[in-house]
Amino acid sequence: MSASTCPFCNALLSAGGSVCPRCGEGIGGNSPGITRQGGPPNASHFKRRRRWIAAAVLFVVTSLGVWAVTANWHRIRSPFGGATPPAQSAVMKPAEMPGLGYLPESTDAVLAIQVQRLLERLGPDAQKEPAKALEMLGVPETLADIIEKASGVGLKNVDQLVIGLGFEKHAFPPEMVIIVHATRPFDLDDIARKAKARTLKKDGRTLVVAKAGPIPELYWWKAADRVLVATILTKDFEGVPGLPRTGIDHLPPTLRALIHEHVADDSVAWLAAASDRWHRYLAAYTLFPGTQLQGRNDLLKPAERLRTVVMSVPVDANERVDVQIGLASADHGSELRGKLSERFRDEDVQISGEQEICRIQVKNEPANVRSIFGRLVGPAK
Repeated sequence: MSASTCPFCNALLSAGGSVCPRCGEGIGGNSPGITRQGGPPNASHFKRRRRWIAAAVLFVVTSLGVWAVTANWHRIRSPFGGATPPAQSAVMKPAEMPGLGYLPESTDAVLAIQVQRLLERLGPDAQKEPAKALEMLGVPETLADIIEKASGVGLKNVDQLVIGLGFEKHAFPPEMVIIVHATRPFDLDDIARKAKARTLKKDGRTLVVAKAGPIPELYWWKAADRVLVATILTKDFEGVPGLPRTGIDHLPPTLRALIHEHVADDSVAWLAAASDRWHRYLAAYTLFPGTQLQGRNDLLKPAERLRTVVMSVPVDANERVDVQIGLASADHGSELRGKLSERFRDEDVQISGEQEICRIQVKNEPANVRSIFGRLVGPAK
C-alpha cells in the first residue's frame, strides 16, 4: 500500500486514519474516495453526496477567492498574492517540525526557524525585511542572502524554515539542504520563469536551477504543494527522501538527543549541532579569504574540544536565550565556564553548567543574540 500524506501539513498518515496525528485536521475518512467497511456504498447516495460536496466546495472557494482578490489586490504580484498571517497560535515543538523529515542522515547541524512567529516577535521592521531579521539573530549576511534566495517564495511567505548542514561528505562547501514550508501552495514554474531558471532531471526528480547571488547555482525541488527543498549541489539530493520521514530517528543519535532534550519546546528559532570533528571542518574555512574565520588558526585547538552546541530562542521576550556548549571533558567545561564568567563579569549574562556543559543565558533581545557567538569566540590572538 502506498503511503499517503496530510493535505494540510504533509505528515505521513497511517492506513485508515481519519484525523492527521500532527495537525489534527480531518482527512475525510468517510469521504467518497475511501471505501467503507461492510460492502460498497449505495450508488445514488454516492452521486448525491458528491454533488453536495462539490457545490459546497465551489461555494467556499468562490467566496474566499472573491475576498482574497478584493483584500489583496494591491499586492497580488507575488507568487502567493501577499504574505499570510501564521495559522498557529503557538510554536511547534522542535522535534515535530515536519521539515526535519527531509534532512539527510549525514546531517551534523540543524538551524530551524518558525518564520512567521519570529517576525511577529521581532516587530514590523523585521516583517518588512525578513533577511535582516535573520542577521539580527546572528546569521551572517551572506548566509541570510542565500536563505532568502533559496526560499524561492520569499521569506515573507515562509511559515517554517529548516536548514541541515553536513560536513563529513564535503566540508567546503558543506552539504546544505534547505526545507521551506510555505504559508500556502506555490507555483514553482512561475517562480522559475521570474528567476529565469532552467530545469534539470536528476534521479527521477525535476529540479529548477537558478542563480543565487553569492553561490553559482541553487537547485529547487517541489516536494509537496507547500514544500520546497533547495540545495547548492545536485549530489546533496541523494540523501533527501522522496517522502518525509516521520520523526527524527534518522538523524545521528547525539543530534537527535540534543533536539529532544536540550532545545526548549517554546523555541521560535533554534540551533543544534553535534560532531567530534569540528577542528577538521574548520580548517578549510580558516583558509578562505573574505570571511571572519580567515587566518583564525587559533580556533583550531579549542575546536578539538568542542562536541555540541545548542541555542534556543524562546518566543516569549521575557525568557532568556539559552546557549549550551558541550565539550570533550568535565575539565574543559570547568575551564570554559571560568573564562566566560570573567569575560562577562560586568554584564547581564548568566554562566552556569556542570561537568562538560557550559551554559550561557542572555536577555531575549536581537542585539544580544547577534553578538553572543562573536563574544564567545573572542578576537584573534
